[in-house]
Amino acid sequence: MGLSGPQWLIDGAEVGTFVFGRTAQMAVDVSDFAGGELTFKLWKATQAPPLAVVRVQVPAVGPAPVTVTADVTLDHQWKVLFDLPTTYSYVSECVEKQTTLPYRSTASFLADPISDDLLFPPLHFTVSAPGQTTVTSGVIRRESPAFIPGNRAELLVDGNEILPRVIADINAAQHHVHLNWFFFDAGALIAEALEQAANRGVEVRLLFDLPATAMPEPLGQGIPLERFDAGLDQLKAAGVKVVSSSFLVAPLDNLRTITDPEYRDRIDVQKDYVSRLMLTHGGILAWNAFQNRMTSRGLPVTIQRIYQSAGALGSAGIGSPALLGGCRDHTKLIIVDGRIAHCGGANGQRYYLYDNPIDPARDAKEESEDPATTEKWPKWHDCFIRYEGPAVAAAQRYFVERWAVSSGEYLDRASAAYFPPPVSVGSASIKVISNVPGLERDIGAEYLRMFRNATQRIRIENPYVTDDLIAHYLVHAAQVRNIPVELFVPHKYLDFAIARDLMGYRQPALVAAGIQLYAYNSHMLHVKVATADGHLTIVSSYNFAKSSAAQLFEHGVVVDDAAFAAQVEQRLFDVDRPVSVRVTAPPEPDWAEVGRGPMRLLDRVV
Repeated sequence: MGLSGPQWLIDGAEVGTFVFGRTAQMAVDVSDFAGGELTFKLWKATQAPPLAVVRVQVPAVGPAPVTVTADVTLDHQWKVLFDLPTTYSYVSECVEKQTTLPYRSTASFLADPISDDLLFPPLHFTVSAPGQTTVTSGVIRRESPAFIPGNRAELLVDGNEILPRVIADINAAQHHVHLNWFFFDAGALIAEALEQAANRGVEVRLLFDLPATAMPEPLGQGIPLERFDAGLDQLKAAGVKVVSSSFLVAPLDNLRTITDPEYRDRIDVQKDYVSRLMLTHGGILAWNAFQNRMTSRGLPVTIQRIYQSAGALGSAGIGSPALLGGCRDHTKLIIVDGRIAHCGGANGQRYYLYDNPIDPARDAKEESEDPATTEKWPKWHDCFIRYEGPAVAAAQRYFVERWAVSSGEYLDRASAAYFPPPVSVGSASIKVISNVPGLERDIGAEYLRMFRNATQRIRIENPYVTDDLIAHYLVHAAQVRNIPVELFVPHKYLDFAIARDLMGYRQPALVAAGIQLYAYNSHMLHVKVATADGHLTIVSSYNFAKSSAAQLFEHGVVVDDAAFAAQVEQRLFDVDRPVSVRVTAPPEPDWAEVGRGPMRLLDRVV
């Protein structure tokens, strides 16, 4: 018998790189075989045991070689670093030992700088038959997104800068406007711009989480339903295509008629991932409720806490599939004519988009109650990046897939109308990154790459910091490599108590490691930005939370440009530090109280 020429195939062609979600073939040539079973084993290039074992029955083969293949889907299960956010809980460990423990800054995964091979480990396969020599394939890699040069980037700070810039771009649209938002207010000024664009013949597609938006505060924006419904009806009447992004499992069935293999394979993986995630978390929640029924606190308190938990999980990217019906789309992305893109943390509602600038030194509640103001609500502090250039095409590809998954409409990826020829317009290199549950986790990967490879300084603003993997890398930078790390988080106006508690439990370890922790108290800080070494910046919708790492669709960019990094440092960090409070001695948590109720469970999913 002869086994030879093992190779990776996708759609019949030999490949050395892959995209998560594609079905690949492990192929081997067989000759002089009497018939029987071949065993294909898929391996991480650096780890054992095998990730998958596929057995193929092969009939008798003569001296002329016959190619035998075994299918395998390249999906989320084969990443190396991302097991930690959903399996390791700093809070649970502290509860068990009744003490505040430091993050392990000597953990094995911190030993080396972040590389593509570490983030996306190479794969190979072996083929064997009883009594025969095993043959081994070459490796196949999944490469991270590449930097795309030739872009112009602009930082927009707060709603009074974001709103007019977005409206101006919509008003100038010639062919299409694509919006992918978590929350959207159908009665806001931006809705008027969309309606006017559609009336003049522009294709307008609006993808947002309609049930979450329509819910009362704090889950949603709390607008009157009649106004919300009337606004949506008016948009639809003008020709705006409106689709809800929520409840992922059901919309996936819309794509059964799509034959594009990349879409087909990726959607199958997403559907499988969401189903398993919901089943797992739903079972844990049910068991947790049963256990708490047996405690002295009693069922009524347990139910109350679970409802409170559900409320907390509904906001700003903090979401459990078991409670919220699937992996939610937490993206904030606007694309105009395939040439201009906006993304960041701001949703399409009044807390984020407003006319009058906030005063960073003034309390948000007092500001909203000022008789002179016409905007009678506490405003949130947030930002967008607006960019033009060749990188916009990568953001458009993300939108096209999200739109297809939620609407069933397939936009032609070869169309020059959606993907115009790239034109260099500036000096910024931009890497477009996204998180797709079950597939890509590129945003989290890029944050880890930034934090582990930084050599001079790291500066961060993020509203929810509960992901222990992120914390490990920040502690390692500050404590082991002596890199100054500044971390700004909200406190007074942090919108959900559970998020505040989970963050508070971690603060002693962060402060003890030497991280400069600042509490931003004048407004709700919703900025999701990090810079490193004065030239690298990440702007995204991504929270430093386990939910963003594993459960939510997220989108963002990495910008390699010193001028843009300077904008971010001067207009965000340098402005926000003087109005923030340095956290030097956070109180020790009561771990006995933390261990009660659903709190310990929520630490694994929030």
